[in-house]
Amino acid sequence: MSDSPASHLSLPMSERPTVDISVETRPSWRQWLIDRNPCFLLSGVCMLLGCFLISREIHQADPGSAGFVLMLVGLIVVMNIYEAAVIGMGLWLSRSQALVRDSRHLLGLALLLLIDAAFVYQETATADPWLGGTIAGLAGVLGIIKLLIIMRGVGVSLPLTSCVAVSLALIGLYALPVLMRLLAGDGFVSMPAMMGVWAAVGLVIAGYALPISWATRQPARDRDHQQLQCLIMTGGMTLPLLALCAHGWVGMWVYGNGFTPAFLSPIILGVAAIMLRQHARLGGTRPTARAVAVMVGLALGTAMSAPAELVLVFDGPWPSISPLRGSLLVSAVLLAWAWALTGGILTAFSAASLLFAALLGHTHSAIWHNAGRLVDWLAGLLPDDRLGWGVLAVAVAFVLLALGGGLGWKRERATRERAGASDQLITAEE
Repeated sequence: MSDSPASHLSLPMSERPTVDISVETRPSWRQWLIDRNPCFLLSGVCMLLGCFLISREIHQADPGSAGFVLMLVGLIVVMNIYEAAVIGMGLWLSRSQALVRDSRHLLGLALLLLIDAAFVYQETATADPWLGGTIAGLAGVLGIIKLLIIMRGVGVSLPLTSCVAVSLALIGLYALPVLMRLLAGDGFVSMPAMMGVWAAVGLVIAGYALPISWATRQPARDRDHQQLQCLIMTGGMTLPLLALCAHGWVGMWVYGNGFTPAFLSPIILGVAAIMLRQHARLGGTRPTARAVAVMVGLALGTAMSAPAELVLVFDGPWPSISPLRGSLLVSAVLLAWAWALTGGILTAFSAASLLFAALLGHTHSAIWHNAGRLVDWLAGLLPDDRLGWGVLAVAVAFVLLALGGGLGWKRERATRERAGASDQLITAEE
């Protein structure tokens, strides 16, 4: 068929070729501003910057003056009013399918304000620990309420155990400055006290291992709403822990403590507990136990570098305390848990070995010294003539006989169970 215009005219209208005469035009800056709407993001940046600058000015003021308390309380009140406005507007916008992206910006900003990203509450205990404690308690309760409102508003629900874990993280976040202020004697927090603070932080992190399921989501309307739910669920669970660690680092800098890798051991063990619990929810696998073993090894490595100030030696019946001994005990518990979930002789042996090492001593040198003494004592129990060795060999023979019988019984029982399962499967197929 010819492609001439005359031949095209003979075709039906539905079969005639068309020409795209649309002209691609760039949107105007006004349309771009409406579509992108950066006002929420800029508002959040300005609020965080303003709060940070004002809090630095409060830090330089005289803590005993009335102006200090007035500025601090005023800033906290303004922050809470702004948070309430951001949460309300974010939840209102989340109902519209066209404005879910703006809602993500607002509610993400609300989470950052919720975890004190501007470090405003770090100043609450500077003037008076009791005033700071009161403010921290109110802020913690309000923070829990705000987080639950945000999550419920976007269709995310927290079980009771998850709610308790997140609540502890938020309360610890606001209470940490007050705790450090109470521990500070002449303006400094001692190394043992700071180690206790990091141990408490690690315990709060390990609390996230309690929930079987961290959160549940209602069916999302569309993909944008699903992303909003994921943002709120992930941010609401993880940001309080990250902020708690960040506030701990800032407090360590404020009170002039030197850093030692031993401070990291409770954090690493807490993360290992979360890993173990999460994988246990998925059924538990041996690679999980190996990953936890790597985390345990890293925690023990950091605990071994603890300075002498962190080793507390007691006279009498009280055992000495050190980061290494505490890490050994916690690691033994974690590996015993991993063995209960995944099995494995090596995992059980590792847990028993770590527990035994914790009983031997509080430092690596003490462990090696006491292990040598134990070997010498056991060597003294061995027989020194042929009669003694003969009696020992006969006793070992009976022990091995009993052990072999037990292993055979276990294998025979497993065979019967497999045979029974096969019979049931054949019966079901018939």
